[in-house]
Amino acid sequence: MLIGRLAVGEQLDALRATLSRNEQLLEVLVRATTLELPGWYLTAG
Repeated sequence: MLIGRLAVGEQLDALRATLSRNEQLLEVLVRATTLELPGWYLTAG
């Protein structure tokens, strides 16, 4: 399945499902939202 060809809502559902498989990433995202930083984003290198 090519996720890029799905409707935006379905793409978001697929992204959420993928992210939910990584417990450490979920913890980082939860903690980051509590910091109330303006315009933050998470990257990897």
